[in-house]
Amino acid sequence: MIGLGDISAGQTKQQRFVVKGNKPFKIVDVTCPDSRFQFKPDIESKAVHVVPFEFVTEASKDEKQLGDFKQTVLVKTDLGEAFVAECTVSGKLIH
Repeated sequence: MIGLGDISAGQTKQQRFVVKGNKPFKIVDVTCPDSRFQFKPDIESKAVHVVPFEFVTEASKDEKQLGDFKQTVLVKTDLGEAFVAECTVSGKLIH
């Protein structure tokens, strides 16, 4: 699990995670159902990838958008469906 902590509405939070394999692989897709996440994987084939990402929020006075969040991130590789990595990212959106 990756904890982003408290994030103020309108702020962008940068973080990264590591994906490791027993042999070199390429990341072909990184997905998350929350569009506030933007992933920037590299295109090289290697056994260890550091994937930077941003959590981008908009300034909002809508109380419904504030509070705790938890999202699942899926990392697909060129090694097939059996080699999909998954992690959870959580945090709290505050004023």
